[in-house]
Amino acid sequence: MKHPKIFIVIFTLVFLSCAAYLFALPRSSYSDKERRELAGFPEFSLQALADGSYTKGISSWFTDTVPGRDMLLDTAVAVKGAKGLPSSGEDDIHMYNLGGMIAEEDDEEILIRDTDEIVEPEPVEPEPTVAPTAAPTAAPTEKDEPEATATPTEIPTPTGPDHENLTVDEEFTPDIEEAFTRASNGIIITGSGDTTRAIMMYGGSTNITTMYAECANHYHEVFPDVKIYCLVIPTAVAFYCPESVRGYTGSELKQINNVIEHLDPEVYSVQVYTTLAEHSDENIFLRTDHHWAPLGAYYAAQEIARVAGVPFMDLSEYEERVVHRYVGTMYMYSQDPQVLNNPEDFVYYVPQGVEYETTFINYSGGVEMPPVTGNYFYHMNDGNSNAYSTFMGGDAKITQVRTSTKNGRKLIIMKDSFGNAIPSFLFGSFEEIHVIDCRYFKKNMVQYVEENGITDILFANNAFHASVTSTINAYERFLTQNAPVSVNNAEETVPEAEQ
Repeated sequence: MKHPKIFIVIFTLVFLSCAAYLFALPRSSYSDKERRELAGFPEFSLQALADGSYTKGISSWFTDTVPGRDMLLDTAVAVKGAKGLPSSGEDDIHMYNLGGMIAEEDDEEILIRDTDEIVEPEPVEPEPTVAPTAAPTAAPTEKDEPEATATPTEIPTPTGPDHENLTVDEEFTPDIEEAFTRASNGIIITGSGDTTRAIMMYGGSTNITTMYAECANHYHEVFPDVKIYCLVIPTAVAFYCPESVRGYTGSELKQINNVIEHLDPEVYSVQVYTTLAEHSDENIFLRTDHHWAPLGAYYAAQEIARVAGVPFMDLSEYEERVVHRYVGTMYMYSQDPQVLNNPEDFVYYVPQGVEYETTFINYSGGVEMPPVTGNYFYHMNDGNSNAYSTFMGGDAKITQVRTSTKNGRKLIIMKDSFGNAIPSFLFGSFEEIHVIDCRYFKKNMVQYVEENGITDILFANNAFHASVTSTINAYERFLTQNAPVSVNNAEETVPEAEQ
């Protein structure tokens, strides 16, 4: 080297600049891009120092809170996107193999997480297909109200983009079932520009979806005088998965049919698959988020109201509001620059001509807080990655809405985050709506139903949540947790831990 001193000086200046950047600039505590709290500085103790957890915690804090983390993350994914990484073999399709990790968003199991690798999918022989399973009549035999309503006897082939030849798969062979298990841990990125769509691949089990139906049946046994409805919400993969990679994802339609088949005849089935398929050329699912769009929830709510025999407000009776430049959860999960660089409009609808008051029961450290009144809709600025939380501000609370619709009908919606977009479309349909998340409810359900005069209970969960035992176990636990018992002719609550 001709000028070693110059090289040493340059290297030293670069090193000192990087050190100054890392040590002098303020560190963040939250990542907007990853939508999570970053690692905190560990608390010192002799035990932590002795077992190495203290120094390990410092290392985690130092790397996780690097200044400008989101900017550096964007740069990294842009470089990654410029590498020309392999796709599925079809133009404008990338498949991410996520290694079977678990992703959690507000404790919601999404069955995806690690996004380090894009892989070429292995070919899978196409499965023979059969016509969709006939859906049984959902009408109760001894109930006069609402009017008995049957689900379609046949689910027609959807029309529109990517819907040719959509049928229900026959029972899987072990090899195909294994491939579908792998697929449930993946993301498909398809399209380009403003047609870019990130899709979560699905894997479901008939054993578990049967249990989901049996859970709804159990609620009918516990509450024979309450109308029970069961809705399984399909996700984007059911309608927008390209045919060339459809063999890598399970059939949500098959599992929805399985739930319908196992429902008690006196449990009302709300089947929205066909309805959503008919509107699949509209913006019923978000392109950059794993949730559906509010418009999809509107069409589902319309079907709920029809089955329940209650009035329903037309979309023309709502004020349309828009959050521009929205990029949702699927960028966080995939880190794909194509998703980041093609934001969408988050469009939601605020009912007009109906009065409503919203009360929240929050939990802090597992302890129930006193009820507080608040706004059902939360204003989000353009570009806010939490725009889907405009409904009730999120999941971790009980929400009670009392409306000016006076018909004596009081509905509980038992839901995951997909259900957040439904209630506001039913303000003109029910006198009261109680929104209970499958992950956040500490009361006793039997007591809650009695005290609030509940007349209707709707299970409204997406196909993923209807396919995991944690959802089912939670709903069953609600029936027994914190149950009041009689002690010397007085009621006393038994803590959940003692049951």
